[in-house]
Amino acid sequence: MTEQGVINKIGSYTAALAAREHGVPVWAIAVRRKLLPGGTAALGIVEMPPAEIWENAPEGVRPRNVYFEMVPAALLRGVVVEDGVLGATECAVAARDRALPEELAAAFRA
Repeated sequence: MTEQGVINKIGSYTAALAAREHGVPVWAIAVRRKLLPGGTAALGIVEMPPAEIWENAPEGVRPRNVYFEMVPAALLRGVVVEDGVLGATECAVAARDRALPEELAAAFRA
């Protein structure tokens, strides 16, 4: 979770949009250690090889193969964490203000 939203498996954004259209609240579930500042380089969504989903795509067609996507915080009612429930605003502040864990910070200094 970042101040922008939750990174989750592909299809989560569409499910959250459908839930909104039907008046169904959406909650994310995470542990607090997964709250990270949005500018963290490790949070980039990696594009995988297109051939994994369409080996011989026609010329001019390039499938986009991603495993994860961002679900905007505006689509969430809140985030359930190990010690309670954070509203979208509270979660955004906690993610933005959290220091990057040393193991991630060290990986980007190398």
